[in-house]
Amino acid sequence: VSGAPRDSVLSVLGGLAAHRLVDLAGFGLGPHRFTHALVRETLYEDLPAEERWHLHYRVGEGLEKLYPSQLSMHLDQLAHHFSQAAALGEVDRAIEYSQEAAQQAVRQLGYEEAVGHYARALDLADASGKPASQRFDLLLALGNAQWWAGHVTEAGRTFQSAASAARETRDPSRLAEAALRVGEVGHGGVYMQAWTYDALRVELLDEALSGLNEPSSLKVRVLARLSTALYFSPFDSLSRRESLSREAVDLARRVGEESTLAYALNARHLAVWSPDNIEERLALASEVVELGAGIGDLSLELTGRVWRLADLLETGAAQAADREIEAYSALADRAGYPHFIAYAFMFRAIRSMLKGHFLEAETFARRSAELGNLVTDVNIQLSHHIQMAWLRALQGRPGETAAHLELASRGVPDEVDKLHVSMMCLAGEPEGASAALSSTSEARQRVPPAFWLPVNTGAAVLASNAGAAGEAKAIYEALRPYERRWVLSGRDIVAPLGPVAYYLGLLAASLSRFELAAGHFEVALEAAQAIGARPFVALAQAAYGAMLARPGGNVDQPRALQLLADASETADELGMKQIQHQVEAARGVLSLTDSGKPPALSEGSTSTSIFRKDGEYWTIGFQGVVVLMKDAKGLHMLRRLLAAPGSDLHVLELAAGTAASTNRKAGLREGWSLDGISAETILDPMAKAAYRARIEGLNREIDEAESNNDMGRASAGRAELQFLLDELTAAVGLGGRDRRIPSSAERARSSVSKSIRSSVGRIQTAHPALGAHLAGAITTGYFCSYKPNEAVDWRT
Repeated sequence: VSGAPRDSVLSVLGGLAAHRLVDLAGFGLGPHRFTHALVRETLYEDLPAEERWHLHYRVGEGLEKLYPSQLSMHLDQLAHHFSQAAALGEVDRAIEYSQEAAQQAVRQLGYEEAVGHYARALDLADASGKPASQRFDLLLALGNAQWWAGHVTEAGRTFQSAASAARETRDPSRLAEAALRVGEVGHGGVYMQAWTYDALRVELLDEALSGLNEPSSLKVRVLARLSTALYFSPFDSLSRRESLSREAVDLARRVGEESTLAYALNARHLAVWSPDNIEERLALASEVVELGAGIGDLSLELTGRVWRLADLLETGAAQAADREIEAYSALADRAGYPHFIAYAFMFRAIRSMLKGHFLEAETFARRSAELGNLVTDVNIQLSHHIQMAWLRALQGRPGETAAHLELASRGVPDEVDKLHVSMMCLAGEPEGASAALSSTSEARQRVPPAFWLPVNTGAAVLASNAGAAGEAKAIYEALRPYERRWVLSGRDIVAPLGPVAYYLGLLAASLSRFELAAGHFEVALEAAQAIGARPFVALAQAAYGAMLARPGGNVDQPRALQLLADASETADELGMKQIQHQVEAARGVLSLTDSGKPPALSEGSTSTSIFRKDGEYWTIGFQGVVVLMKDAKGLHMLRRLLAAPGSDLHVLELAAGTAASTNRKAGLREGWSLDGISAETILDPMAKAAYRARIEGLNREIDEAESNNDMGRASAGRAELQFLLDELTAAVGLGGRDRRIPSSAERARSSVSKSIRSSVGRIQTAHPALGAHLAGAITTGYFCSYKPNEAVDWRT
């Protein structure tokens, strides 16, 4: 490059080395480097621009002459040097080498590096006024690289720019290619952000379709893509999705390209997904998997396996679903893209949840979320919080369930989000079931068919907890044809929600159709036991046993006791706290009834409402049904509230057991305060840092143990990790905010609310009508109150 003799060059380098500006290496044969980047930068910036351009040009030419048969090993350098020499007329060579370097990076999965090369080539093309057709090709390639690098938002903007360049070329094929790329890369043409309808995307696809008149592979893909882009349309798009996807499949079979056919089948699976076409869906998914594997398209095969996994789980084919999870995970590892690996962890979490391995499920869910955050995938982030909410609901941890649901609500329409109250009900807190049921009535009619089963089983929980007979009957009839199915949360298989038969049992029991309910619970038990889904066995046993123990039904006391005992044993082993409360309430009812018959109404009138303590037991009567319950703190507090309807009672008063007060919020007794939290935090910064350091260390130890197949060490590590996570969760809230040591008022609020909710839950098990009434009429907080819609004459 310098044109100087070797001896002169070595002499100069030696002098620079003596002044510690250059490091000599390789026995003086090179490569030599500056001792610090600042030295290089200073010298480089001092060169006049024109001299720099010429030096870069000579370096590029020198590389070409030195390595004519090994240029692929120096593409990065060639692209850099010729782009820096672009002002000397080397634009074409710079763009060519940049494209070749980017393509090589993509082949080596170096997507971030490819983004840099393509972006440089595009800048050169823009600056030199290259035609729209060349800029279109670069934009398309850049967008692909951005998507695979995890820059989904940037990729979307790049593809929109590609569409603009395509319009300049007046080429319908290019416009179609750009329209297809918007949001679909790596997903076989079915990717979309959950609950989001992109009208501009639909408009672009419609525009592209209008320009494709001849049968072609490209037209198949546009038809298929449009059928999925309409999925979350605010208008009824099912008939158009059906016709577009069918036309795409028919045309693909005529075109005769396997990759095109797989693309069309893949899109149809989503476009027409409903509970009524499970056989078609399984066939579609299997054909996509076979075609994707045959042509070596990992993206298509992975997406097909997601669909097949969902279909298999819905039919209860657990062993086949396990094989699908393993196959998906192996393919995701081969692809190496974080998005797919995140879903692999999500699916493993589902399997662990089904088996009742809750700590393992949480570990997999955490890993999935970390990868989802890495690629900023909104679907994975939303799915993680739904998955964790369901996991916490199964564990009977309503506070944490609510925290994850709050984070999930940001990606879900408000009216659909209200259905998540059903998770709170299953976690043991049925408050708000009635309001949620009524507020979601219209939304339940508009959800896409793929969400129909989870939405209606969620509504079943709300209706059975709210005592809403009319809604319960309608939901029961709608769900009944699907008794033998399993329910999944969402089309991405976020969480297993159990057999439909379990929800039918809840509805039938709430309607006092005891024989029907028993039949459904038996089916649910059989389905859950067949695949070893222990949490759902326990849920069905507890609900079934509680129903058999209920006054007014035909009590099978031995069967009820056995079911409750089995449920209690499993719940104790798995840590399902809410089931223990349900079992305790049901056993209390059984021990106080004679062969299951309810005690006589002591006041002699079916309209009398009674809530009073007689010795060690409480006599509770409402709407003609009386139950007896063992004494509990929450029952005393409930009686205080029932005796003062409409009054706001401070938690300190309720906790202290003083006489009922008529004081309102404006007239608190002296010394009472609404300040719920003191200034002192539970953990100081050093303690938090120590906790987190140990957690990071444990995660590394667990990963190492699992990679070495040391399951004993891994299990011990997970147990310690769970303990530390529980401790840290108790001290640190959402977003890492410190929890503070509660004041007396805060401690009383927490204790009173918990006691009242626990007692309402016990009442709901023994007397569903009264439980639903209290759940809708009682509010808790620093002030608690009983405010029924219609006045009730309580004898306390």
